[in-house]
Amino acid sequence: MTAQEPNVIHLACPHTPHTNQVKIECKPPQVVFSGCEECAKKFFDDCIKVGGEAVKPKMMM
Repeated sequence: MTAQEPNVIHLACPHTPHTNQVKIECKPPQVVFSGCEECAKKFFDDCIKVGGEAVKPKMMM
């Protein structure tokens, strides 16, 4: 977290490699989740179900 991003929470799954990243807007904070493909998809789906708004899901390599 930097001074420019005080309302950002960074999370990661315990699995490697972290090839996916999901960003969710939640009135703040913004949540950034880095993880394997399966965990990133589950995190994304669960956040959308509770009202989060996807910002830019993307693949990381």
